[in-house]
Amino acid sequence: MSTNLEQIAEMSRQDPRMRFTSLAHYLTPQMLRSSYEQLNRKGAPGVDGVTMEEFRQNLDENIEALWLELRSGKYRAMSVRRAWIPKDGGKLRPLGIPSVRDRVVQKALHTILSMVFEPCFLEVSYGYRPGLSAHDALDRLGKLVNRSGTCMIVDADIEGFFDAVNHEWLRKFLEDRVTDRTILRLVGKFLNAGVMDNGSMWRRKTECRKAVHCLRCWPTSICTTCWIYGLIVESGRLVKTSAFWCATLTISWPGSPIEAMPRAFWWS
Repeated sequence: MSTNLEQIAEMSRQDPRMRFTSLAHYLTPQMLRSSYEQLNRKGAPGVDGVTMEEFRQNLDENIEALWLELRSGKYRAMSVRRAWIPKDGGKLRPLGIPSVRDRVVQKALHTILSMVFEPCFLEVSYGYRPGLSAHDALDRLGKLVNRSGTCMIVDADIEGFFDAVNHEWLRKFLEDRVTDRTILRLVGKFLNAGVMDNGSMWRRKTECRKAVHCLRCWPTSICTTCWIYGLIVESGRLVKTSAFWCATLTISWPGSPIEAMPRAFWWS
């Protein structure tokens, strides 16, 4: 990590209200190359059919071309190839597979945006954060249950979150800390790229202002974490008695079950 990026993280830590106006210049050829090296070498190809190994064969040229597109504003995100993987209950889960070149840019974006958002995340947040996993979230819950006299546990999962999340609100959460128009346009290109599913192109339904899909890309993951962060801080006491992973929130309440439950969680 460069010293300049570390400075961004330190500024964000010192002033959680700071808005960052200039970040795009960190998208350098060196950053893009480093991002490629961090990707899964066994990742499947996207809609263009280019594999990780094929991209590496002309790595310098590919990185240079990618950087020139980003710098000139001509970069266009490819549609995401949709694959279906089995899940519990005999159902299928949609999986979005971006092209290798898009993954490189997404990883670079993740590195930059993480410097802005990571210092401000709560300790109860475990999803999509470096060095943390679902096992860490479970370990925290185990300690809460054993030490806090828990009388009730609520496990809430947002069904189909990545398929129906509102892109307008994702952008609002991002713009709360980032005002660099180049970065914001770049994230928008990924959100609007569309999905290629068995030869058919799918894009968001503008009439309902929700997404037909939502890329499981790093920028989206950061915005997702911010959304659930807002849900947690709605009731201050939840901060010490909750943990969340991706779109799943688990809360333990000490004391009387009825008295302990915040009004925000009384659903009709």
